[in-house]
Amino acid sequence: MPAARAKCHMIAPFHSAFADAAPLDVFGVQIRILLPAAAMAGGASVFEDRNEPVARPPLHIHHDAEEVFHIRAGRYRFHCAGQLIEAGDGNMVVVPRGAPHTYLNGGSGTG
Repeated sequence: MPAARAKCHMIAPFHSAFADAAPLDVFGVQIRILLPAAAMAGGASVFEDRNEPVARPPLHIHHDAEEVFHIRAGRYRFHCAGQLIEAGDGNMVVVPRGAPHTYLNGGSGTG
């Protein structure tokens, strides 16, 4: 039987400005947290990351949530649960929770 999922509810409206999201370095990739998980009672978070060519995070797993990527620029190769996914401008890739994954900016510019 699957584990029961906790119900997450926002407790107040949330607003942020992109300029207020300080850049962070995570595995050599610059990210900006636009919507922190705490604002969604742990139900979701939104961040933007910018990757230079051949930048990639190490293979990793998220046990608590799916991860959704919306590619605004660049060409990416995702390795997810043994599959290779090629994705570019305007594409979306969803990584299931518990799936080992990584991605690579295979383009010639910042993605």
